[in-house]
Amino acid sequence: MIGGPWRSARIGGGTSTSLAHASSALGLAVDATSLYWYRVNVYGGTVMKVALTGGTPVVLAFGQQEPATIAIDATHVYWTSGGAVMETPK
Repeated sequence: MIGGPWRSARIGGGTSTSLAHASSALGLAVDATSLYWYRVNVYGGTVMKVALTGGTPVVLAFGQQEPATIAIDATHVYWTSGGAVMETPK
């Protein structure tokens, strides 16, 4: 998954769709409308999302200290950063 572009395909085969090109992407979470991930580079960690229909990725949080996990619920995105659990609205 590192380096994208990521593609979405229906279970059982079918056509795939390019969602986003994301270099250094780690961790994935998905809901009914979006794909969420985090990435780490020399500038710190960034939490992002993109619509399942594709489009421009949206930065949800930046400057994170080594994000290591990602999870979602109905309203928020959660990740770890420097030993703390962080959250932001979707």
